[in-house]
Amino acid sequence: MRAWSRRLLFAVACVTPAVRAAEPERPLPPALWLTYSGKLSPVAPNKGDERAFRIHYVCRAAGTGYELAWVLDELSGSPAWPWPHRFGAMRADGSLHVTAPQEAPAVQGSLDGTVRVVSLRSPLYESADRLRAKAEWDEGKAHYDVVGREEMARRRCWKVTVSANLGLKAVDWVDERQPVVVRHEEVTFLGQGVPHELSLELEQAKTMSADELARRLAHHARLVALRGPAPERSTEPTAASPVPATSELLDKSRSALADIQKDKDAGPFARLARDIVKEVEASLEQQGSLEHLAASAVGKPANEFTLPLARGGKLSLAALKGKPIVLHFWEYHAEPLTAPYGETGYLDFLKRKYANQDVHIVGIAVDERLRDETTRPAARKDVRAFCEFMNLSYPVAFDETGAIREFGDPRKAGAKLPLYVLIAPDGKVVAHHAGVWSKTGDEGLKELDERLSKLRP
Repeated sequence: MRAWSRRLLFAVACVTPAVRAAEPERPLPPALWLTYSGKLSPVAPNKGDERAFRIHYVCRAAGTGYELAWVLDELSGSPAWPWPHRFGAMRADGSLHVTAPQEAPAVQGSLDGTVRVVSLRSPLYESADRLRAKAEWDEGKAHYDVVGREEMARRRCWKVTVSANLGLKAVDWVDERQPVVVRHEEVTFLGQGVPHELSLELEQAKTMSADELARRLAHHARLVALRGPAPERSTEPTAASPVPATSELLDKSRSALADIQKDKDAGPFARLARDIVKEVEASLEQQGSLEHLAASAVGKPANEFTLPLARGGKLSLAALKGKPIVLHFWEYHAEPLTAPYGETGYLDFLKRKYANQDVHIVGIAVDERLRDETTRPAARKDVRAFCEFMNLSYPVAFDETGAIREFGDPRKAGAKLPLYVLIAPDGKVVAHHAGVWSKTGDEGLKELDERLSKLRP
């Protein structure tokens, strides 16, 4: 039996019999402040990094249900969310089931370059009216068992196990008097099925006055005004903030920080506002550096280079002249399989779309191991494995001479690959784009496609 299964089963078995009758259940107050500490940890040692976080909720009655505004403090671990993903709001209906899960809080778990979004359960326990001794029920594919009562965080709690087809999945401790989760433990899998344990424990539960509620909701509203609608989450480690950094945004974020800091109890809202200012400042500085790199390359003839190809032969830039060229500098690693590997699929689609050879699309593998004769064979093997895995139809070359430096390596400006260099038929660079292109399932790399269309004869 796996270690995490044994631990959860042991936790279920160790149920303290109730020595006192439970007090009558009471409803949630109109306004409640909840704070949880959380961890996402590998079950086995040396199978990933632990990350720690804290999540804060403003819960208020709204009609027959509740509205929950939340803020996430990331304390350790990586990758970190860009600031727009570190707060949000969701709604729970009369039975406390979340009705807007797309904006529920989540953390990222990373293992061997693969990132997974791990959602956090709601702090309000749904269907609390079912909680009684030996009760059990099914919801969807999950089976729930009330296995007894136990004290947790100085609260008398119902202990509830959640099982699925593969066995025990989670354990919840729920306050006997209020439908509030006091502790939550579950097992989730990262990478190649590596088990991690997610835990949440209630640190603070406080009934808020009308003034406290108004102030905290006002702070949250200031953050929403900076961000706009909740963005879609990306699992790519290279993903930039979905809200572009501008000087106007910097001014607004500084103003929001100044206002929020006037409240000595602003806590997580003030911390997030400070982080927003820092992230926007850093992004603007990086943008300036990238713009300088682009300006140094765009409008000038592309420097000639010759590189070996993954499938044999040589790539000569001069031989491609006369047709539009897309150079995609990236770390073509097979192990770990690193995002944004899906973007190579869109590039492959463009290659097939322009199969009449009106356009040249070339991948260039950037890997420091290629520059050293002793590590070059392993790097080449890694690149070839990736190309075979993705069944790429466009050629991929090995950058063994540092050709990326001739175009302006974005990593020198603190940015990450990929780097796209778009070259016109006359041999001049017309675009220098660091980072992933925006893409959709229906339109692919639309902006790149449009630029290519304008260059075609």
